Amino acid sequence: MQFEVALKHTFQAIHERQRTLCWSLDGSLLASAGSRYISLWDPVSGRNLRTIACDEQIKSDMIFSPDRRRIVTLLVSGAVAMWSVESGARIPIIAEELFADCVSWSPDRTRLAAVSKSGITGIWENYCGLPAVDFRMIHPPLHLAWSLDSQVVASVDLSGSISIWNMQGSLRRRFNDTPNSICALAWSAQRGRLAAGSEDHLVRVWQSESGRLEQILKGHEEAVIGVAFAQDGSVLATKSLDGTVRVWNCEDGFCIANFEEQCENIPGLPIAFHPRDQMIASIDGRDGNVCVRSYENKIHTAVRSKVFISYSHKDTRWLNELRDFLKPLEKQNIVTFWDDNSIKPGEKWREEITDSLAGAKVAILLVTQNFLASDFIVENELPTLLDRAEKDGLKIIWIAVRECLYAETRIKDYQAANDPSQPLAAMNPAKRQKTLIRIASQVKSALTSD
Repeated sequence: MQFEVALKHTFQAIHERQRTLCWSLDGSLLASAGSRYISLWDPVSGRNLRTIACDEQIKSDMIFSPDRRRIVTLLVSGAVAMWSVESGARIPIIAEELFADCVSWSPDRTRLAAVSKSGITGIWENYCGLPAVDFRMIHPPLHLAWSLDSQVVASVDLSGSISIWNMQGSLRRRFNDTPNSICALAWSAQRGRLAAGSEDHLVRVWQSESGRLEQILKGHEEAVIGVAFAQDGSVLATKSLDGTVRVWNCEDGFCIANFEEQCENIPGLPIAFHPRDQMIASIDGRDGNVCVRSYENKIHTAVRSKVFISYSHKDTRWLNELRDFLKPLEKQNIVTFWDDNSIKPGEKWREEITDSLAGAKVAILLVTQNFLASDFIVENELPTLLDRAEKDGLKIIWIAVRECLYAETRIKDYQAANDPSQPLAAMNPAKRQKTLIRIASQVKSALTSD
């Protein structure tokens, strides 16, 4: 279901275009910054509360202290600077000697992950900048993101690899199926999801614990340089150089809102959710103003009409026969069917399959010994389908096509669409036609049920 996103306030800074922004932990203040000034805003009234003049050029990565009395930012020189929200005065800190190229603040605001000019990545305690631990990274990271509990850091290096590190500096996991052009990284507060926007126009979402690629979100037409999760992890916002911001339902990967807003490829956070209320702050690249939009959260699982068919290529004959009986449902626009014949030449087949799995409401399995002997099906398609059936309510309809050892697999836990002791291949044509008609009715019922 779509939800409406309405412009609430446009914050126009007096001195310069804005490039980065952040919310206070309680959401009562919104800060934005250009190159020499930090502006503090009341997100309710839209009033400018204070403008802080900086004696050095600001780069990016602003954050409020937990009590919202201080604001900390990274300068172009690499130094970390702190300012008083009340007076606008700069507060001396040891971290001025950090000289970082890339930093990320922990959600609890007690730690700073930073990449120094020398390429060493480390954790610094509090805003005083006391070094705590160094990471042994082969390549300096380009992006950093923290887990919600502030105990784990994710990094992206020049090779495009995503690595997960604990607070002792040890590598916990590395993702191997990443593009080499990641532009933005965000960690969800729920279910341990990691989202990355990249130059290939796609947004990928992984499970951080297993490293499994969970979703591939398509829709942007240029590089995605901003990603942000809502505080409850229910939605993901992405910003692209194509001049759009999209909001996605994290449960099924459907785009549930889309609005136009120009984007500049410059350092800084271009989009951020309010920590409590249903508001999104972003920077419009056309004029450098900060826009705050409110939305009414009506996020339910979108109506999915896609049926994913999993089968062995050795059983193509049975796929074609099944599709003939399902054709009337397609003509009534009740359903869209997908199997790997839908992949066009030149497309990345693994990403196409992952994307189609995410959008399916029903999965049909054509089960034979060929099906069970397929390494790709058993190791990739089947686990994903059955996991989604357990967690997200994906309806599994498996068809006994030929006799096989299905009882030795997880398939045995699901009701077959026909009697496995009388598979399709063992039936005469008339009985098989009646069975396939009954299966087509099961598919229709599964699609039209809540």
